[in-house]
Amino acid sequence: MIEKVKEAGFKNVILRPLMVVAGDHANNDMAGDDEDSWKSQFEASGAFDSIDTQIAGLERSRQSSSCM
Repeated sequence: MIEKVKEAGFKNVILRPLMVVAGDHANNDMAGDDEDSWKSQFEASGAFDSIDTQIAGLERSRQSSSCM
């Protein structure tokens, strides 16, 4: 996936879980500091200007948008 994002020319990456509730999996496997997390792998590639993580499940996002 990182190669596809790089080939598409993106320089700023936002990692968001596609889960109803974001818990340990999102915190550890996606946004964690371990070398096998998605965030760490994107950083290690050296191909991106910024990598941001947003830990919020889809249910929370849906509730936020319905309040507007």
